[in-house]
Amino acid sequence: MAAQEQRAVNLTSPVTGRRRLISTTEDKLLFYATFNLSIVLDGCNLVMAGVRDVLMKIPVTLHLNNAESLISIKFIETSGCGKQDAKEITGFIKADHGAEYYVFCVVANSTCTAYYDNSTLPEQYQTAYRRSLLTTADFLDRCLVHAEPLVLENGGEQHCCQECHAGYVLEGCECHVPHGMHCFPADATVRVLGRADAVRMDELQYGDLVRSVDRSTGAVSYKAVYLFGHREAAGALRYVHIGTASGRTLSATPGHFVPVCVEGCTAEQLAQGAAVMRNRRAGDVRVGDVVLTADPSPTFEAVESVEVLTSHGAFNPYVRGADLIVDGVVASPHSDWILDSVAPTWMVPYLPYIYEVLLAPVYGLYCIVGPATAEWLAHGLALAESGASPASGHAGYWAVLAGMAAPLGLTALLLGRNTEALLKRRA
Repeated sequence: MAAQEQRAVNLTSPVTGRRRLISTTEDKLLFYATFNLSIVLDGCNLVMAGVRDVLMKIPVTLHLNNAESLISIKFIETSGCGKQDAKEITGFIKADHGAEYYVFCVVANSTCTAYYDNSTLPEQYQTAYRRSLLTTADFLDRCLVHAEPLVLENGGEQHCCQECHAGYVLEGCECHVPHGMHCFPADATVRVLGRADAVRMDELQYGDLVRSVDRSTGAVSYKAVYLFGHREAAGALRYVHIGTASGRTLSATPGHFVPVCVEGCTAEQLAQGAAVMRNRRAGDVRVGDVVLTADPSPTFEAVESVEVLTSHGAFNPYVRGADLIVDGVVASPHSDWILDSVAPTWMVPYLPYIYEVLLAPVYGLYCIVGPATAEWLAHGLALAESGASPASGHAGYWAVLAGMAAPLGLTALLLGRNTEALLKRRA
């Protein structure tokens, strides 16, 4: 598992505009998580009741894969707990393994951000911590040169970056971690026609009819898997885990697109085609956003947690004309591809629609040759891997396009000659 990235931390309070006074320096702090204020309020209630030691789970796996550890934490100092008019709540916490944590909550927006002091983390945990959240502050800290904020129609501001720190890639206004794969982990599941149980991504096959949904109406149907952009069982990647109010969790790489509702977010308006959905990268989804779930029937749910955790495998199945339902949450089949590195910010929400058009020849080839041959072309000849890879210039995609264009061009040429000969005979 990769070590937590070390980034600069902005400790200026959004409430007071002053630097928070703590006993460590910014360069020692690393992002740990962002979560709802209700969790900290529960902790405050324990503190007010005289409870100082609490047992909790953390996603650290020193001995077992995909496991959790139980640690004991102690509330050392708190500020704002129990105060009805508190605008901020802060806490200093120590874990039984020695690590020290700082928690900062802004009551007005009901969110809290936790950092840990990397200098206090025992050596055996240095490479085991795998939890972080991509917050607005996170993206700002990745920026080396900031541009002037853009004033939005609603009076707010959008902060843009001109140049990123080393190791990040500028995409539109934000700095993102470059990823070579954009997909779902091996243990993510879908529903397949004719199968009683949910099917894992690493069990999914070409031609399987996967339960899918039309985001414009909420209509559910079964669509054939005609392509895997990635199909890697080995290795581990960092996945964004998006948790909903009902407990469902969608796991996808940061560059994968997820439809988020921005207006008319009710089941009735969805059925009427009045719900407004916008494509957003999984890495840009935030707590409070509204996503579409479909287990069993389509409904909207608020996002309650966003975490980045390490998961195994990389699978990117494509269906035509619909969105996938992955672990009960609706996700686009599409992710970062040919145009993402050059597309302006305004175009990003429309990229999945553009990619749907660009992949039409690939779907056409699948319809002609069938699942078995499509699988051989995609992975036996590695056209899928080279088509998804920027390093190869997406050669696999252009090869398919050329392969489809050649017979069409020959047919057009023969048809043109036959038509010319027929017209000459009639003349």
